Amino acid sequence: MPPVVRRLAGAAAVVFGLSGCVHVARFESLPEAQPGADLIFQKGYHSSFGVAGSTYYDLSPDPARCTDNRSAARLLWTTGDNQQVRVPGDRPIVITAASLYFYSTGGSTSGSDTCAMQARFTPQTGHQYEVKLVHSLHRTCDLKITDRATGAEMPMRTDPTAQCYRLNE
Repeated sequence: MPPVVRRLAGAAAVVFGLSGCVHVARFESLPEAQPGADLIFQKGYHSSFGVAGSTYYDLSPDPARCTDNRSAARLLWTTGDNQQVRVPGDRPIVITAASLYFYSTGGSTSGSDTCAMQARFTPQTGHQYEVKLVHSLHRTCDLKITDRATGAEMPMRTDPTAQCYRLNE
């Protein structure tokens, strides 16, 4: 098998197996009729040379207790660009986001890049927020939360180390 094909097959195997490596219970979205805030999680990677990618978003009430993490969205290269969940409003939550991206520039050049962030944020009841881990290959890794009604970027406390998320396990 040519080296490029072997690398691409290995990258695909890692992407498909990643969700099995980091098992997190699913976050239960509030019913639409119940008051809360809507979080619209978006894919966070972009490159014209992409081969495969994934963006993961977890929610927790406490950043120090990683065992409380719940999977809110899994956006893979084979899924749509966003997923929406409803959370209780007016209570702080911790969003842990991670992105893993495989790319090729053609020929035999290929590689991967990761990005992980964690932020504490208090969504307001009745609001909708876009949540995006901005990941541009080897350049940016930033979590952005924007109020859809006003376009304002929301204040939050961030931690670029994302202690509750480990892509290498």
